[in-house]
Formats: sequence, C-alpha cells, structure tokens
Amino acid sequence: MRVHIVGNVCIDTTFCLDRLPQAGETRNAMSHADGLGGKGANQAVAASRTGVPVALWTAIGRDANGDWIRDALAGEIDTVRLTMFDLPTDRSTVAVDATGENIILSGVSCALAFDPLAQTDLADTIQPGDVLVMQETLHLRQPTPAYASRGKKVSRPFSTPALWLRVFSRNSTMWTSSSSMKARRRPSPARGSRQTPPRGSGILAQAA
Repeated sequence: MRVHIVGNVCIDTTFCLDRLPQAGETRNAMSHADGLGGKGANQAVAASRTGVPVALWTAIGRDANGDWIRDALAGEIDTVRLTMFDLPTDRSTVAVDATGENIILSGVSCALAFDPLAQTDLADTIQPGDVLVMQETLHLRQPTPAYASRGKKVSRPFSTPALWLRVFSRNSTMWTSSSSMKARRRPSPARGSRQTPPRGSGILAQAA
C-alpha cells in the first residue's frame, strides 16, 4: 500500500514579530527563515515520517527555488513526482506574532497551472489498496471521478460497485458517486471523533 498525495509545495519564508503590522506599517522581525511548505508537501512529509510509503505529486518552477525544493523533498519522501513549469516556483510569506497569530501571502503560479490528471500518469500508477489524498484547492480541469474511465475503482470502507470519493470538510462528510455525481451528506461525528479532520478540506480515496 502506498499513499499518493497530490498537492502543492512551496518555500515558506517565516517572519517572527512581536506583533503583526497594521496597514501601511513597516516592522522589523525578530527572526526570519526559509523552509519547505505547502499543504501537499506538509502532508507527504508527515505521512512519510510514520514509515508508510509515500508518493508526492506536485509542481515546481524551473528555477533555483525549484532546485532547492527538489533537494529538500528528496531527503524526506521516497517518491517525488514533479511537474515542472516555466513559472516562478510557488512561495509564501508568513508573518507570525508572539501569540501565534499569523498572516500568510502566497504566490501559487505552479499550483494553479498543475493538472495532475492531464499532466501526469497518476491515474495509471495507483494500484489496488493504495490511498489517494488530493488537495481540493488544486484547479483540476477534469473531475476527480475521471479515474473511473481509466479503469480505477475507488471504494468506500464497505463494498460498492461504483467509484466513491469521500470528501472531508469541517461540517460534514460527503460521499460522491462517480456514476451519479450526487452527494450524500452525513452529519459530522460527535465531538472528539477522528472521522473527519478538524481543519481544512481535501479528498481521500482508497483504490479497490
């Protein structure tokens, strides 16, 4: 079983401040540093550190920042599938104050240009039993259920002949069928349950 994570990667430049600046104000940071960032990369690194085989599908630019990201990912994840563009590699500026409050500005040219179904062999690579995690903020030009047309079947935890995608959000769990493209919404689980992630959103599916 391999976990395939499709998402963005960027360089995060983090500035630590005593307080966040107001509009039009310039403040000097107490410290600043560059690091690997992006929701997709963060998920892939976290999964890889648990010992599970991970493949990260992401996009970078053909520039020095892209080279830096490639080297950083190579030390963390066993399989990295990079799509490269003649665009600036994505990056974020993160301002964090003493209480942990933050402001983030992101340049996402590569993430916006990245279409994993059209530009990679992701659909042909996934094997039975693999897990697929997709970042919903990616701009897919084909619907995710296109895997069905490529001979892939993604199952719910219980048996079903159709392709099902489990979509996590803060307020509900939605099962989407590839055949009808209709959603069945269920209430969020009780407080403290681990069924849905507490923050963010994404798509999790398992090949059957």
